[in-house]
Amino acid sequence: MSAPSDIEDHSTQKDVLNSIHNRIAELQRWKIRSGTTGPDEQVCRLCIDSVTFVNRLARLYALLIGVDKYASESIRDLVGAVADAEKVQAFLRAQTPPISGERLELLTNEQATASKIIHRIRRLRTNESIRRGDPILIYYAGHGSMIPKPDGWPSAESHMQCLSPHDARVSGRTVEGVVLDVTFGALLQALAKEKGNNITVILDCCHSGSGTREDDRVPRGLEFKTEDGETDLTVDVSYQKDIWDSDDAARGLFLLPQFANSGLQSHIVLSACGPTQSAFENSRTHEGHFTSAFLRTIEESGMGTTMTYSELMDRLETKPLPWQTPQCEGRDKDTRLLFDKGVVQRNRPCYSIFRDGLTYTLDAGEVHGVSKDASFAVYANRHAFTSGGPSFGELVVDKAHPVTSSLLPVEGLVWSLPEDVSDAVAVMTRAGSRSAFRVHIDTGKYPKLHVAVEALAKEVCEPTNRDYSWISLAITSKEEAQVSLELTADDTDVVFEILDEQIRALGLQRLNGTVPCDESSLRSALRSAAHFFYHLRSSPQEVNLGLAVSARVRVLRKSVELQSGIPMPVYLPVGDSTCVQNDKVFYPEMPRHRRGRGMHRTLYAVDVFNKSPKGGYSLFAWMFYFDCSTLEISSYYEPPTGDVKPPLPAAMEHAIPLNFGDAGARPLTFSLPAGQSIDVGFIRIFVSTHNSDLSGIAQKSVIEQCRAAVTENPSDWTYQPEMWGAVTIPVVQR
Repeated sequence: MSAPSDIEDHSTQKDVLNSIHNRIAELQRWKIRSGTTGPDEQVCRLCIDSVTFVNRLARLYALLIGVDKYASESIRDLVGAVADAEKVQAFLRAQTPPISGERLELLTNEQATASKIIHRIRRLRTNESIRRGDPILIYYAGHGSMIPKPDGWPSAESHMQCLSPHDARVSGRTVEGVVLDVTFGALLQALAKEKGNNITVILDCCHSGSGTREDDRVPRGLEFKTEDGETDLTVDVSYQKDIWDSDDAARGLFLLPQFANSGLQSHIVLSACGPTQSAFENSRTHEGHFTSAFLRTIEESGMGTTMTYSELMDRLETKPLPWQTPQCEGRDKDTRLLFDKGVVQRNRPCYSIFRDGLTYTLDAGEVHGVSKDASFAVYANRHAFTSGGPSFGELVVDKAHPVTSSLLPVEGLVWSLPEDVSDAVAVMTRAGSRSAFRVHIDTGKYPKLHVAVEALAKEVCEPTNRDYSWISLAITSKEEAQVSLELTADDTDVVFEILDEQIRALGLQRLNGTVPCDESSLRSALRSAAHFFYHLRSSPQEVNLGLAVSARVRVLRKSVELQSGIPMPVYLPVGDSTCVQNDKVFYPEMPRHRRGRGMHRTLYAVDVFNKSPKGGYSLFAWMFYFDCSTLEISSYYEPPTGDVKPPLPAAMEHAIPLNFGDAGARPLTFSLPAGQSIDVGFIRIFVSTHNSDLSGIAQKSVIEQCRAAVTENPSDWTYQPEMWGAVTIPVVQR
């Protein structure tokens, strides 16, 4: 009598596990029949295989929703929403290892009614295959809407957002068949209570019904109307109240900003556009612009990169989405890796790790981009990781040193590295509390650039300016770096190639000059570069006050005003203003010669307006210009020091000037540097509820003076302020 043969290959999780369990049962029955005693190595191995297989599979669970067909004849059907949901499904199944079919739910058209969507989200709470802490993805493509809040609802906003799935409709003069933002938020909070704060929401829809169809562009938003054309329709006063007003829902949920719910820790929200914009799909290619750009960005970047959600949004900014600005909200957007631990990424860097008493030492530190609170999964060896094997457990960085780090087990999870494991490696699964300025240095191609490596390492160990030592520096691959260093033909100077995708997309690829190839010059230049990109890309961890202000650029002309009968020169804005915000690029006029009148330069003014209503926050403002050709940061406006009132009060009636009129600052004028056909910079307006000294942000040019040119950085701004935000305006001179 011979033992049963080994199991065959199967493609799905259920088939493999069933085969393993059936195989174990057969072996046990064979042992009984044959009278064999003692432990069976084959049974033990299959038991291990069963556990290993489950651990190998990606833990992400996805609920994907796509709606093209609408039950109401008055609602325009879509053509690409279902295809988008199916593309996301195909993308997840194509990962290595794939997300199994049992962990992918797809609802389309008639399956995707408001009640069925709510039921499926609720069902996730009791799904035993979803462990606490497993990543959960909820994707929706279809129509969205903005409706007035019903009378008597305790909302801080006059309108509310909603998903408008298959059965969205107007019944009489009441909206029905929608999923309200507060309902959605309550469902997510209840889900997070059971399964943990590891939820990602992607919404490829809009909440503005004002979008109009143009050529191939079809908006994914609708406005509810009665047959006689009446608008401003809303839901019944008790609509879905059993969900958002239940004991499970958070008190004060209505005070949260619509679908963003950025004050909650439970989830990250990626949305196709801003709250007043339209999200479009292409009627010819049958795909949503946002979903297409989102998937293309991930595929181009590679799932192997340790990309956070904020870094994903930076890369999305380079994609052609001229009519919509993707949004990302959530308290962990700057530190959570894409899909967190849901899609296991097998080509990320591995670092050696060993046990040192009660702690663990990692052979990677600040120079590698490691920072406090970063999480690492530990594997037996490099092969165990790359082949999809299970990890022993997770560790968290307690302290990052220049080239090593001290780690501790995650609180509440007890495990230890086996003593017989000598080749253990660790892989980052979550970014830490601060990100590093990433530099690529190819010493293979440029051997003399070893001096740059030494300069960077010394700058990490002993910063030239300790006030900025919290801005870490790291050597990374070119794909992940923000700048790359090269040598000039005579090997005497260093060229800084800009790899920041937004700056390159605007047309600038390197600094306008070189840095001497010596340790002192490179240390100060790298520190200044880190300072430049940190303040250019910095964003608040919680509430972004940049959404509370609007900014305009206006042309100025010289004029004369009488002050006490005395003529005084003044600058006055003329013509229409250019409304510029994060999603628009400002192209100033270049100086030009006028016959007999010399060089004419156009002067520009910037003014800002606090959109907060009465009872909102009054704000202070600062304005800087970030010159990407030289890494110079110039200050153009700052509020008075001392105990002064905020210059941007809530419920203000008129915008205030930042660099003309009563502001007393100088107007902006632009010209291309010698030898350049294009120049790129950013006007950055910081706003805060507190008056702080931000003079430390300004710095001199790296090119003109290759030495540290930063002043003392104020501690009350270096670390997280009570509240702040920023408006960023790209400027391209050509």
